[in-house]
This record gives sequence, structure tokens and C-alpha cells, in this order.
Amino acid sequence: MVINASARPTHNGPVALARGFMSGCVTGGSLAALVVATIAEIVPLFVAGLCLPLVYGLLFSLAGMPRRAREAAVVPRTALARIESLHAIGGESADIPIQFVLTVDPGGAPAYRVEMTAGSNLVDVPEYRPGGTVVIEYPADRPWRVRLVRRPGPEWRSRAETARIGSAPASTMPRHPASTRAARLPSEAPFRGTPADGTDRAAAENAPMTTSPQNWARAERLDADRTAAAVYAGTGVELVVEGPCPGGEVGAAYVRGPDGRRSVLKSRPDTRVEELRAGPLAVCEVLRARGYPCPSTELTLQVGRAAVLVQQLLPGTPMKRLDHHGLDQALALNASQAGLLAGHPRIPSMNLYLLDDGPGYCLHDPLRHHNRRSAALEQRIRATGAGHPRRLAGDDVVHQDFHHSNLLAVDGTVTGVIDWDGAGRGDRRFDLVTLRFGLHADEQPPGVVRRLDAILDALPEDVLRPCWAHMSLRMTDWAIRHFTPGEVEHWMDLAEQRL
Repeated sequence: MVINASARPTHNGPVALARGFMSGCVTGGSLAALVVATIAEIVPLFVAGLCLPLVYGLLFSLAGMPRRAREAAVVPRTALARIESLHAIGGESADIPIQFVLTVDPGGAPAYRVEMTAGSNLVDVPEYRPGGTVVIEYPADRPWRVRLVRRPGPEWRSRAETARIGSAPASTMPRHPASTRAARLPSEAPFRGTPADGTDRAAAENAPMTTSPQNWARAERLDADRTAAAVYAGTGVELVVEGPCPGGEVGAAYVRGPDGRRSVLKSRPDTRVEELRAGPLAVCEVLRARGYPCPSTELTLQVGRAAVLVQQLLPGTPMKRLDHHGLDQALALNASQAGLLAGHPRIPSMNLYLLDDGPGYCLHDPLRHHNRRSAALEQRIRATGAGHPRRLAGDDVVHQDFHHSNLLAVDGTVTGVIDWDGAGRGDRRFDLVTLRFGLHADEQPPGVVRRLDAILDALPEDVLRPCWAHMSLRMTDWAIRHFTPGEVEHWMDLAEQRL
């Protein structure tokens, strides 16, 4: 169910001014005609004064029909949004208008803020709270015209429950374009400049290092319908897209094949299928042969620069928090990865990218140019890379994205580990560092983080430091390019604990 909401565009262009001028003339002329006709007893003038507003209103409505038809033909986009604030703005009945300030995550484009007003029953008001996530719809060409989806489908509801959206700056709030019909999403917020007096060291460290906005490349998100069409064109296999999978930064979708079986559709940009077969997919074959709860791959296809995968849908849902029982299971799974690739020398080892850029992640330039604090962090990362091998040593299986949201569970029992697209050879203890960074994203049950930190404290420095440097680079770079400045500071706080 969709709740209609009022938009907040600014109408100050020449067309709006002309419309206002004409409306004023018609209103004034009509009133003048009625007054003069009444005094002078001129019946035709009186009738003209009555008919003039009606004719003007009819012409105005007819003139707007093509525009309304174009707007109605635009297929709305569905997205997630974070509630920044909300408050009732009046009403004494059970249904009251509530004004929301939202951060919209359109996927594949910068997040932006928007204000909207939606009617809500008093019974439903407790469902909405600052920091919560809601499902919204908006026309692609009018991103400010947001509508709240009160009862989304199960896939979007599940995705909203697990999503974590950072706050966009207030400066990203879009406005109705004054001189063009095409609305554009806002770019990254402009940089503010650097304090010159040096009196506030923290502010100086966090201030941007340039006055020009940096349009860093963002990860390409999955377009499930287009990808499914490409699979059909390339293989003849028809997939029915059911909806997005919850969580994830690049995206995956639930699909149903010709036999009715449900699977997961994924796409990895700037990747060759041959690379996946030699690395991550070969790792999964080794794991599955040992009974590890890893999904099988049902189909692979090269679509342009992207490798498309259709994988087995494992039972369970992503873990929202990691309790002590969940940590025990994660540690046991990690221990079972030891030495599994000793007999598979062709599977490549994992590159840490401490001295050069990774393929779409672990980019150094965003840290160098974001602010002084991130630039200093990047220098420490490079110094760590200069003193350690470029690739992880060892014959263990390394997942590379081993955090609790990639653990599927049913009633607290882990039933699967997903998202093996970056898996390779190395030291399994790298995944424990990844798990620690994953726990930093959300509040966890008491004692869980402390337990994992104690395990990391016991690791040799030549193992822990390069792994920590990699995750510091990876998460800080990703936050700079995809999240808000506050999120960047959030990840640098963790990075600096051990680097």
C-alpha cells in the first residue's frame, strides 16, 4: 500500500511566473467585471465575469493534460530510505499528517535527502522512528516526489530490516529544476575548505583537502531485470525476477528458473568468468566436497564486462547480530578452512592491495584526497604494505568478506555462508579481521566484540597488521565513495585502533 505524500519543489521559473501573472489578471478582471456589471446592471458583462474563471480553469486543465500523461507513464522506482526525523504537523482525528525528513538510497547513485508529508493512522505512528528504514517510491525524473510504501512486498520488507543507510548531508536535498524539465540527482556535497588558523586540530584533520568536489566512481549495482534478460539472450534460460535479496552493497536478486526452483542472481562488474572459475568457484567446490555450507553455482555467463552467476539459494536469513553462540559457530567455520587448498596450487592467493588499487575496491586516491586524517591513514597503510608481502601467505581458504551478514541462520543455527565472489588462498585468520570490522557496523550483544578482540590480540603482528591495513583501506575507501562523512569517520575510528 502506498501513502500519497506532498512534494516540496520550488516553482520560481519563468513559466511559473507567467502562470501566476495570468491567474492574477483573470481573478482581478473577473472581480472587476462582476462589480461593474452589478452597479451598471450590464447582464452580459456579469455573465462574462462569471464565465472567465471557469474558461481559464478549463484551459489550464487541458494544457496540463500532456504533462500529467507523461508523468503517469513514468514507472516509479523503489528504494530504501533512512528516517532522519519526523513530527506531526496537525490534525485531531485518528489520521494525522506527519512530516518526514529522509535519506534516500537510490542504488547506483549518491544518496540524497528529501522532505515529504504522509498521512498516517495513530496506530501506525510507532512503526516509524528516527534511524529506521522505510521503503519508498519515486518517479525517476522527479526524485523529490517521494511516496511512502506502507506495506511493501516480503523481499523489500526483508531488505529494509537488514539495511544500514548512512545519513546524507542536508545540502543534497533536490529541488524542482527552475529552467529545465529534467531533474537530476545531486552530486556529492561540496567541500567546505580547510581552516587556516590551526586552532582546531580535530576540525583541521577532518576538513577536506580540496575545495573542488570529488566525483569518485561508485560500485555498479545489479539491475536484475536487465541481467535476467541477458541470461535469457545468452543461454535460453528464462529467469523470473522475484525481488532483491536483503543486504549487500552491489546487490543480488531472488529468481525462479523454468523448473520452479528458486535461486540467487548475481553480477560481478569488471570480472571475467574464467577468473571466477579459477578462483572463487574452485574454492567453493573444495568447500562443498568437505561438507562446508557453501552455495553451488548453477550457471555462469559473461555479459559485457561483468560475470553473471546464478547460485543455489541456501536456507536461512542473514544474521542481524552476532551473539556468543553465533560467534562460536563463526570461529568453528573459520577453523575448518585451514589448509584446504594445499592440494590446489592453481587457486590464486589473495592480494592485499596495500600499495596499489584493487579492482573497484581498496582504492588509495579517495583516502589521499578526502581529508588530512584519511591521508595520514593511507600513508600508514602503504608503509605497512612496504614491509609485508603483497599477497597473503598460506594454504587456507579465505572468504574475504566473512562478516555476520553473510552468515545465514535458522533459529540461531548457521545454515550457510554466502558471497564467496572474492574467495582465494591465504591465511584464514584474515577472515577474523573481516568479522571484527563487520561487528563495528552495528551494536552487538555484550562481550562479543571483546571476545573477538582478545583472539586478534593473540595473533602474530606480521599476520594481524597487514590484514588490518587491508580492511582499513577497504572500508574507508568504500565509505568515502558511497556513504556520508560521518560514516568515513566511523570506519577510521576503528582503523586507527591498530594502525
